[in-house]
Amino acid sequence: MPKIILKTTSFRKNYNIDTVVITENEYKKEKSFELEVKPESGFVVDANDFYNGYIDENIESVNYSNTKNEIGFENKVLVSVVLKENITFEQVKNIIVFIPVNGVGKVVSNELTFTDETVVEANINVYDQLNGEVKRISSNTLNNASSNTYVVHGQNGESGIIMQKIFEATHGYALSPPPDWKLRSRAKSNYTITTKEFRDEDDNLVKKVYQIEYLFPKDKFTAKYEDKITFI
Repeated sequence: MPKIILKTTSFRKNYNIDTVVITENEYKKEKSFELEVKPESGFVVDANDFYNGYIDENIESVNYSNTKNEIGFENKVLVSVVLKENITFEQVKNIIVFIPVNGVGKVVSNELTFTDETVVEANINVYDQLNGEVKRISSNTLNNASSNTYVVHGQNGESGIIMQKIFEATHGYALSPPPDWKLRSRAKSNYTITTKEFRDEDDNLVKKVYQIEYLFPKDKFTAKYEDKITFI
């Protein structure tokens, strides 16, 4: 017997949505059905972060709600779908109805994971001074480039220095030109990067310090980003 199959067309981001199969008898009795958005481990979903795209011609309406009063890891998002009347069943062919779910799973916002990638030139020494709360979780070196990934926790709305990157020329050399940096983040405004320069008696730049400060979001949850700062 042919069935109605409710499928989502979302580019799913850190959550899963099961397909719902509806028989002809179920459709005759009821036009309203629910799909459940289930977050992957470590992620949180909230109905306020979901919205519709283009609605299938067989759909009357699509609405979103939470299963819990308090948003947290146990919460799921219910996708309530109302189908239109008089959907015609063919004898052998299932009816595929696409649900245009758009939304994103979030993570706790008091944890920052970021990658520092540095290209090291000859006759230049590079030092990292980390905040005591910053932990390195991976490290890689290839040719003259090093890459380190760190994680740091803080309070919501709290700001602080997470690291200093120090470039120092060896004796008889100078930083010419000094290293430049590039930040990749969807929350660039949360970062503050300041510099301090040191020169010798001939006014040659021999040392430069880059101080990276981060402001944790005030919201409890945020979309997960892959923040990266590159020194070249």
